[in-house]
Amino acid sequence: VGSEMCIRDRVALAWDVLPSKEAMLCGLPIVSVSVGDVETVLGNLSGHYICSFAQKDVAEKLELALNLNQCTDGRKRIVELQLTNNLVAKRVLDVYNAVFRCKKI
Repeated sequence: VGSEMCIRDRVALAWDVLPSKEAMLCGLPIVSVSVGDVETVLGNLSGHYICSFAQKDVAEKLELALNLNQCTDGRKRIVELQLTNNLVAKRVLDVYNAVFRCKKI
């Protein structure tokens, strides 16, 4: 288990959605496998690469990411998808509040 993301030379190698989101907020290029809704979250932005678990594919995508030499529009995508921490926290609280209103004591 442990960390699901490695950042080296300004490129994020992520194996989960949350680390991908964090890297997006930093404008980092991302190489990730297709897990959860990571493809939807990453979108088709330049600098976001989906790879298989095959070593050759990972290496090719890492090379593309390392050669990008620019920030991505990841932060803008997070805002568009309404996945900022404040909005996600509000939605979680709304769910809890709805559950507690329905609970009979």
